[in-house]
Amino acid sequence: MRHGLREPVADRFAIPGFSGLQSVGGWGAVNRYRGFLAGRDVLVCAIVDGHPAGSAIRSRLAAMEAALLELDHPNLQETIEVLASEPARLVVSWPGEATLVEVCSPGHPGLDPAVAIGHALELCRGLSALHAAGLVHLGLRPASIYFQDGVLRILDLGLASGAAGDPPGPEDAILAPEQILGLPVDIRTDLHGVGAILYRLVMGAWPWVIAHQGDLDAWARAELPVWPQGNLAPGLQAVLRRLLARAPENRYASPAEAMEDLERVSHGFSPVHAKVATATRHRLQQAPGTATVDHLRRSPSPDQRVTSTVPSVQPARPAKSPGMFSPILLGAGGGGLAVLAGLLLWLGNRPAPVVPVPAEPIAVPAKSAGPAWASASGRDAQGPWAEVTVGTVVQRLRQLPAGDAWIGSPQDEPGRKEGEDRFQFTLSRDLWCADSEVTQALFQEVMGRNPSQFRGENLPVENVTWQDANQFCVRLGQRIPGLHFRLPSEAEWEYACRAGIMVLPLPAPAGQPVCWDVETSSKVTHPVRRLGANAWGLFDCRGNVMEWTADAMAPYPREAQVDRRVTQGAQRVARGGGWSSGPSDTRPASRFHFMSVAHLSFLGFRFVAE
Repeated sequence: MRHGLREPVADRFAIPGFSGLQSVGGWGAVNRYRGFLAGRDVLVCAIVDGHPAGSAIRSRLAAMEAALLELDHPNLQETIEVLASEPARLVVSWPGEATLVEVCSPGHPGLDPAVAIGHALELCRGLSALHAAGLVHLGLRPASIYFQDGVLRILDLGLASGAAGDPPGPEDAILAPEQILGLPVDIRTDLHGVGAILYRLVMGAWPWVIAHQGDLDAWARAELPVWPQGNLAPGLQAVLRRLLARAPENRYASPAEAMEDLERVSHGFSPVHAKVATATRHRLQQAPGTATVDHLRRSPSPDQRVTSTVPSVQPARPAKSPGMFSPILLGAGGGGLAVLAGLLLWLGNRPAPVVPVPAEPIAVPAKSAGPAWASASGRDAQGPWAEVTVGTVVQRLRQLPAGDAWIGSPQDEPGRKEGEDRFQFTLSRDLWCADSEVTQALFQEVMGRNPSQFRGENLPVENVTWQDANQFCVRLGQRIPGLHFRLPSEAEWEYACRAGIMVLPLPAPAGQPVCWDVETSSKVTHPVRRLGANAWGLFDCRGNVMEWTADAMAPYPREAQVDRRVTQGAQRVARGGGWSSGPSDTRPASRFHFMSVAHLSFLGFRFVAE
């Protein structure tokens, strides 16, 4: 059955119970009508008797009836009635008239990549709900995707037969090979449709030219896809190649995997489930006379060394920036003697620092008594500590002493990036800081849910938005009277991470990771507090999960700052690197920024308290 707006087939029956019916188009075996049912504005998709695809659609509706009526998701159009017997029909709430047909019509240029990826994410969210209900769509086409109230909604659930049926047209590039060849289909078949639509939206053309049945059959049996000419960003190209792989087993296994990679690419990161090809092997040349398409043109990805679980060509590892730390880093794997030799070499050759920095950790002032709000408190070699108890979960806090520090990185620091120019920062008063990232147990206790991909009570919570983290702080404050909880500012976070030490920490002893990054994490999060704490008793500031801060992304100032905050800006800063980050991206000075609605499996948070 081929979707697409065309003249409806003549009515074969009346539709009782509906008023104000008027034809609004149709395709193949289905006529569409707008009407009213019990006072509701509805769209009636009526199955035409005698059409070759009609019996297959009836069978699907009969099998899907109960599940369709229970579906409730913002990216799926609400189903009101399913009837597989005569007169067979699917009734949904009126979706409006705006579809993806216009932006996918011949001659329409590609959309802004960020907008197109946003559309693909909405499609994947809807498909994820379908998948959870044990259903597949099999007809994900521009005419079945509507814009309503600013949200993309998928229509025609249960109306696709899974085969072309009618003479093919350009949009049949959406059909997966298994649909054309009559092989088994599943959710990966729908993900192929997402890939074809995403390609059409960003490139302004379908990924394969389909003009007649021979083209369709040739594509289904081709050994390799024939990509049109045009420029694609490496990360986006990798995602599309995974979505559009011929064999289902080479595609994403679920919409959740596709969503993670799409979100990463949209924020300038490399995908983790699709492998970025090298430019020399897969660079696509732009066709003569065509307009240049600027696909997510960004600075090099901050975690380009992320690896994938998909067997494929490993991307080239970025070259290290030249610097005197190289002997130390290279010698760490050879044992203590190599580390010592590298350290001596660095001490003998390092240039004078660009800005004077404190050489010793800032002293922690003594406290005479524990705070009244603490369930327990004390002092050890790393300074004062206090604990808060929420339900059965205990969270330790460490005191950050007021003082001065340099924020940013020196010019000769290996891995240094733009935007890390140094400035002097003053913390004007003592501050309490969680000694670890917020765990899933604590988040569950406070928020009543757990959004994490990697599950475990003592694992850091992830897949939380910036708004989620702030809401957590508000609710935690309601549970612990006497404290105001919030996210740390960007400068406070780096101040806490460095703990008064301005040079890069030396590598850990052989066999012990410095932090959980892409080279040590095995691509999963790890329980908090498993590695050593810094000088102020804080764990996992580097690696495991990135940590949201309160600040918006903005250039660093030139002048000294006291309690610096940045509230205005579209994107929020995250710090520390995570399990998917390269070692240089876990440096204390490394900066990352995301839209506040981003929720990713490497993004969590810790809090501070006043």
